[in-house]
Amino acid sequence: MLIIGKDTNGVYPGNNWYSLHGGFIIDGFTDFQTWANTKSKEKYNNNIAGCNIDPLFANAGHTTLTDPALIYLYNNYKPVSSSALYKGGLDLKTLFGIDNGSKTLNETAAGAKGIGASY
Repeated sequence: MLIIGKDTNGVYPGNNWYSLHGGFIIDGFTDFQTWANTKSKEKYNNNIAGCNIDPLFANAGHTTLTDPALIYLYNNYKPVSSSALYKGGLDLKTLFGIDNGSKTLNETAAGAKGIGASY
């Protein structure tokens, strides 16, 4: 999720708001839970549905991929198997009728409750 400038009325339940450079800062808020509760941007059924945790990327910040045809081999930003991102999200199909396509960027099976980078 990339927000540039002022956000007005978007709602984003079930995402991970993490920065490789540490910290959380959106619209002057430096605490994820305070932002989520104040702005209701990351809530579903009145509960915070997202998180602000280290996704445990396999090799973030390091890549030599230059051929887009080889994107299925790109694993640097794939979380390690113990990452909470694989099962910590919302089931988009059940809740909103949104099909996640059942495959990740790397053409592996996508779980029903994966968050962002786990796809």
